[in-house]
Amino acid sequence: MKINNLIITFFIFVILGCAVNRNGGNAELVKMDTLEKEIKNNKTESKDINIEIPSFPHNRVYSEISGFPEYIIGPGDVLTIRVWKRREPEDFTTVVGPDGKISFLYFEDLEVKGLTTTQVDKMLTGHMKEYFKKRRIDVIVKESNSKSVSLIGAVNALRGVKSTGPGIYPLKGKTTLLDLLLTAGGHFQEADLGNIELIREGKIYSVNLYKLLNDVDESQNIILENGDKIMVHIRSEFKRKKGNVYVLGAVNSPGIYHFKEDIGIVKALTMAGGYASHAVIKSVKVIRGDIKDPTILTSDLNRFLKKSDISQNITVKNGDIIYVPTSSLKAASDFFDTIYPILQALLYPGLYRDLYTTGGGLRIDTGPRDAGTTVLPSP
Repeated sequence: MKINNLIITFFIFVILGCAVNRNGGNAELVKMDTLEKEIKNNKTESKDINIEIPSFPHNRVYSEISGFPEYIIGPGDVLTIRVWKRREPEDFTTVVGPDGKISFLYFEDLEVKGLTTTQVDKMLTGHMKEYFKKRRIDVIVKESNSKSVSLIGAVNALRGVKSTGPGIYPLKGKTTLLDLLLTAGGHFQEADLGNIELIREGKIYSVNLYKLLNDVDESQNIILENGDKIMVHIRSEFKRKKGNVYVLGAVNSPGIYHFKEDIGIVKALTMAGGYASHAVIKSVKVIRGDIKDPTILTSDLNRFLKKSDISQNITVKNGDIIYVPTSSLKAASDFFDTIYPILQALLYPGLYRDLYTTGGGLRIDTGPRDAGTTVLPSP
């Protein structure tokens, strides 16, 4: 699965519930040199925790065989061993014992723990040659019971969809954190995606999914291992009144930021760690109002910085989405080509989840699709 498809899908859950107002704005006058320093250098609110998360061989879920990830068999797994007699298959079902061994036909106590289906197939084929000639074997994992991960906290349970929400999820193959969250139904609007806790082997690590969504930092999309515990916290500021703003695009720490008093977009960018070196600040967009028919405001921060044009420091309203582009989005059509898929996902979250779970590419089965499919409108 391509990571870009997952990232577009996950925007469904990132920008939900943007209740906004339609007022314009004015701003506080700040000296240009102070402002420039503040925007580019102030990163006190950024949660950039660069601690490498270790992997433990005894907890790994898959192994690369000929370039493909294959599930590692363990105690409790149920295997189907298909023996082909000429063109007719005969299936045998066996459960991997607590000692990691199976018994099959004439063979007793065969060690399969830690092997993949390809490796077990090769082992059984070798044993079968002692009794049969040219007998083909297929090994299939019927039930994956030996490996699981716990997901707790601010996770949605989708109505009418099995196996969603907080709970214990079996790991059936190579599965990333993003795979798991999408399959589980996504996160609450109030979730702190900038500080998701991973508990592995008794130690706690912080994962910042905003860096994955905005910067395509795949190091944040960790591959899950047996026994992992994922905690999705609710941001404490959501428990207080006032407002929240989404800051996306070419900024150093994209995410949701809370403000207790009126602020301009300059302050919002500062809260997000400042704009990136490749940002085009003369065309910063503020998306406001009903997502079906939003008001798009444009701010030229170059005019604010160089000419003290305070009208460019638009006052932020609760639920605003600030988008800092990496190229000049002069025409409205160019802007919507870039941002429309994100806005579109807000309106049809169920469809996007279907596209990337059962039948749409994810490796985790989420049950049958609901009857009926929503067709996305063209921009």
